[in-house]
Amino acid sequence: MFLDSIKPPQRTIYHRFYDVLLRVISMVLLVLSAIAWLRLVGVGEVADLDIGVRGWRFDLMPNHWRVVTLVMAVLGPVAAMGLWMLSSWGVVLWLALTFFQLAIFAVFADRFEARPALVVFHLICVGSFLLVWLRIRILDRNHHLS
Repeated sequence: MFLDSIKPPQRTIYHRFYDVLLRVISMVLLVLSAIAWLRLVGVGEVADLDIGVRGWRFDLMPNHWRVVTLVMAVLGPVAAMGLWMLSSWGVVLWLALTFFQLAIFAVFADRFEARPALVVFHLICVGSFLLVWLRIRILDRNHHLS
C-alpha cells in the first residue's frame, strides 16, 4: 500500500512527446548555434543563412550584431545540450534564448532585420512546449491527488 503511493506516475504519450519535442528543438538550436560559430570564425557565405547579409565576419559586423552572434554561439550549444539531456536548466536557457531572438527579430526588427519564419518557428515551439508541459503537470497533480 505505502509503496503504491510513492510510485512515480506512469509515463504517458505526453511525457514521450515532451522528450521528443525537447530533443528536436535541441537539434535546431544546435544548427543555429553552428551558424553563429561559422560566422565567428569568418565563413561568410555559409553564415548568410542566419542574418541575411552576405560575407559578414565577426570583425566586420556592427556591434549590435556582434552581441547577438556571441550570445547564440556561447549559450546556444549549452542550451541545446541541456535540452538534449531533458534538464530544467536547458529549458530555462532555451526559453531565454528564444525570447532574446523574438525581441531581436520581431520587436527590434528595424534595428536588426525581420525574420518572420524564425519568429513563427519560435512561437510554435514555445506554444507546443507550454501545452505539453501544462498537460503533464495536470496529469501529475491528478496522480498525486488520487
